[in-house]
Amino acid sequence: MRLPTPHEELYRWHSAAMRGEKQPVYESEPQCGWYVRSFSDCGLLYPAMIYMDQNVCEETGELLSDERLRCVVARPGDGWPSVAGHEADPYEEWVYLAKRPIAKDEYLALMAQVLFSHKYVGPSRPFVRWFDEKEQAGDFFRYQGGFHSGAE
Repeated sequence: MRLPTPHEELYRWHSAAMRGEKQPVYESEPQCGWYVRSFSDCGLLYPAMIYMDQNVCEETGELLSDERLRCVVARPGDGWPSVAGHEADPYEEWVYLAKRPIAKDEYLALMAQVLFSHKYVGPSRPFVRWFDEKEQAGDFFRYQGGFHSGAE
């Protein structure tokens, strides 16, 4: 029986980085988590997420297919009706993302800003907090419908 990689193992690197522990970064080993990325043409920080896509049988908990590392990055010009940014290669994005991990709630609030603002100007504070963006985040989840990141 093939079981999915546990959440704790997938997000171990990110959790340690969020606790302020210096983590090694290897180009060939992207790590699951939530990040921000800067694009040279605008200088703003955009939300990104690396996650493990796990197709799991609800009855047995067994993997139905191989796990697949995936990445979603909001990019300049994103906005309605963009669906959670653009899919990107996690191996190509990792070097840009590894230096800027953020909390999941900060990622969700930033993604809501990107999707629901007419002109995204970046976070107004170093990073926005979830409770500051409750309304937008609720709209974000309603808009996403069946979107599931595979990450808790």
